[in-house]
Parts: sequence; structure tokens; C-alpha cells
Amino acid sequence: MRSFRSFSGSDVFPGSLSCFGWGCPDGTFSGRVLASKRGARAPRAGSAARQRSPPGQGDWVVQRIASDVDSLNPLTLESADGQLISALVNEGMLQMNNFTLKLEPCLAESYEIAPDQLTYTFHLRHGVKWHDGDPFTAADVRYTYDRLQDPKVDAAQLRTYFTNIKSCEVLDPYTVRFTATERYFKTLEELGELQIIPKHILEKGEADFNKHPFGRHPIGTGPYKFVRWDTGSQSPWNATTIIGPARFTIRSASFSKSFRRTTSRRNC
Repeated sequence: MRSFRSFSGSDVFPGSLSCFGWGCPDGTFSGRVLASKRGARAPRAGSAARQRSPPGQGDWVVQRIASDVDSLNPLTLESADGQLISALVNEGMLQMNNFTLKLEPCLAESYEIAPDQLTYTFHLRHGVKWHDGDPFTAADVRYTYDRLQDPKVDAAQLRTYFTNIKSCEVLDPYTVRFTATERYFKTLEELGELQIIPKHILEKGEADFNKHPFGRHPIGTGPYKFVRWDTGSQSPWNATTIIGPARFTIRSASFSKSFRRTTSRRNC
């Protein structure tokens, strides 16, 4: 399972803006927009605008997405575009460094693997809060695992990666241990990159997990906070994703979404 978290370099998307500096490793954005919807001319190649610099007010990164997403609940969503959006709002215990291809701490500050490679213990960060202000704890990790393994939850596409995990134990509010039935070289990656969902939100309201309003209004711990999702309000000629230091907006032929950057750095 791979999370769609960051890209780098120059990306050109037909019919939308041509941008630089998508998703810098430290969670900032150094790219500057090369053209605007109002028809401003792009700077010439090699100009200062193409060089990396601290993000300025109004800097944008734009990507076209083809259609509406099915959900923003990381357990039940199926579309690649949905995964890309969800990874900006939600986080896992670990994160893949796209430059070194090594797993690094995120919601977990450290982890231990037993010599037999069947037990994985994660020590979670203290002081992490959900976007609504509630604290993140091991109870959220256990709740995420329980919902993932619940056959009533429409997460078959994700559950298949966790067939070798037989249990998840909360050892204390900031320590969680997973036990596997057999060794698998990707177990750490699958457990670490599983996006955690908030127990205190999903236990309330709609009894059917698959229909919970969380799927349209996610609350996470990531660098972007969800603002809105307006279905059917955009024309097919305005299908763009806009990311900036302060706001994240998605528009397609049938929807638009907005997010707000909450911190200068991710928890990871």
C-alpha cells in the first residue's frame, strides 16, 4: 500500500497551470505558479521564479484530476485521486521518504520489531491532536485496525494487505502492538502507512460505518484541514487541484473541495 503524499520537480498538466516544487520533504511548498487563470504570462525558462525559494503568499501548485472521488474515508475509498487527497489530511504511524525510499517516523516516534518478525510495537508521539482539538492516542490506532478487519466495512481492497495480522493490542495510551501469523517483508510498511482515523468521531452518529459523514468531511492529523466539498458546482473546464501554503482546493467537473493548511510541518 502506497500513500500519495508528495512529488517533486516540474509537472505540466494539460489544460491547467504549469508548476514547480510540489510537496517539499519538510512539508513546505517552494514552487511558484508559472501561469494564472487570468492569463498572466509564464516566466521564461531559467528565470528566478523557477528557482526554489521560501513560499510566498498566493503560491499555487495545480494538478488536474479526472473525476469526483468516491469517499475521503481512507479505509473505504478506492480511487487514486481520493488517496492523494486523503494523504494530505490523514497520516499513518510511519511515512515513506520518497527520496530515500525508507520508512520514517510520523504519528509514531519509534517502533520495535521482534527477532521472529511477528511482533511490531509502535511508540506514538505525545501531543498530537486531531484537527478538532481532541488528542490522538493508541485507541485511535486500535479502532482503525478493528474497523479495517470488520467484514461489514467496505474495505476489502485494503484488508487484503493485512491478512497476516491477527491482533492489535493497546499497551498504554501511546503504545500499540501488532502480532502477525507469519513473516512478510512488507508488514512494517503496511502497518506503518495505514492512515489512522479518529475513534471519537466515527463512534458517533451514523451506525453504518460505510455511510458515516466522515467520508465527506474527514478530520485528520495531517498538514491540511478539510474545509468543504461542493458536489456538482464546477464546470468541466475548471477541473484543477490547487495547493498552496494556506489553502488546498480541489475542483473537477462534478465537485470541488477545499482544505486549509494547519501547520508549517507535518507530525512527521
